[in-house]
Amino acid sequence: MFGLGFSEIIILGVLALILLGPEQLPDLARKLGRFINDLKRTTDGIKNEFHNSGMNPTNLLEDIKRERPKENIKEKTDLPGNDDSGKK
Repeated sequence: MFGLGFSEIIILGVLALILLGPEQLPDLARKLGRFINDLKRTTDGIKNEFHNSGMNPTNLLEDIKRERPKENIKEKTDLPGNDDSGKK
């Protein structure tokens, strides 16, 4: 979860308990849980909209290839930002 291990999560929990106290911690955890749930529901809805409209990257690439068959269309691995040419 967010690149944190079990020990880091325990340390954050103990720090939150010390800083917020046992009275406020359950309310904060409830609010955080609701926020994460709403965020997940929203991102799932956006993913479904893209999927239902046919706008996933694979479909778009196939449409471009079908429209312009003679041009050299780069694959996903050749897109800008995916190469190692700028790294030393």
